[in-house]
Amino acid sequence: MSVDYPHPFCEGKMRVDSIQPAVIEALRKATQLRAIDAAQMIYAGERTWYQWEAGTRKMPPAAFELWCLACYCEGILPRGLIEPWVRPVFLEPARTPAPRLRRSA
Repeated sequence: MSVDYPHPFCEGKMRVDSIQPAVIEALRKATQLRAIDAAQMIYAGERTWYQWEAGTRKMPPAAFELWCLACYCEGILPRGLIEPWVRPVFLEPARTPAPRLRRSA
């Protein structure tokens, strides 16, 4: 599914399924994180992160969404910058507590 969203780092609208390398780099620089630190937040390698920023490898939308959520939860990025790439359901407060897992004996 492809959805268009407006975003301050892009002219016009940005397609979720085509995250541009310049956006990845601009958001990382906005966080003031080193590439290795950003990569480790989502269990990726530093080289992989640089390839995403260089455009030699496409960053999976799920990885970008996870990184945006991690930055938001850590207070590194404000909600307004991550909204275009994060599904709204993840930005809403939980309506009910998560079920407790039962331990097996």
